[in-house]
Amino acid sequence: MQLRETQIDGVLHEYTTIEGVQEDVVEILLNLKGVAINIHDRDSADFVISKKGPCTVTAGDIQVEGDTEIVNPDHHIATISSKKELKMQIKIEKGTGIAHFPTQSKDADVTIGF
Repeated sequence: MQLRETQIDGVLHEYTTIEGVQEDVVEILLNLKGVAINIHDRDSADFVISKKGPCTVTAGDIQVEGDTEIVNPDHHIATISSKKELKMQIKIEKGTGIAHFPTQSKDADVTIGF
């Protein structure tokens, strides 16, 4: 599976930090790429992480449905060091490597693509 896109609430681009989160966005994205996910009956899937700190966010915190399995639920994604909430939407699809995106219009929702 390959990570197709991620949308993190309050984040406009990957070269930034998130208040109350120890890791910067680039590090969070790299950690997300290390999550092993099996989707059995579909070609793509959307997931959500919503966690309020202080706490550690792991792959086991990804909200999955139906035919989806997180293979490494203890995999570290981020550390929330304050009472802030970290919310993100993740899209994955079958394939390997980096997924390339078409250019988006200025009015499109801000997502961080790979």
